[in-house]
Amino acid sequence: MGNLKAEVVLEWGDGEYAFALKGAQIEELEQVCGKVGFGVIFQRVMLGTWFWADIYQTVRLGLIGGGMGAVEAKRLTDTYIGREKPNVPLAAGPNNPESVARAVLGAAMHGFEDIPSGEAVAGETRPTE
Repeated sequence: MGNLKAEVVLEWGDGEYAFALKGAQIEELEQVCGKVGFGVIFQRVMLGTWFWADIYQTVRLGLIGGGMGAVEAKRLTDTYIGREKPNVPLAAGPNNPESVARAVLGAAMHGFEDIPSGEAVAGETRPTE
């Protein structure tokens, strides 16, 4: 198995951003989403039974974990999701907030491998047909 990553780069809002949930962000996410465990938040989002804060806070904290400053992450999240209530459809359209939250949570929970380019890696043999 290749090297798994817990960071994902996604098109969202007005550009391409790095998202990651690391220890500090996961702890804060658990607190701001009702003092529930990460697995509960993951399950709610994946099953579509999420609360607005699950989506908003996952995206905001994912931006911070991806290296963005907290003020800028909040500004972007407020702009492209909404402050107190959604100002965009949360589960419709390309790169919608629900899809972004699913990708961020999935990367944190399971990691992901880079998609192979099709080029041979040093020392690797590929079967011939």
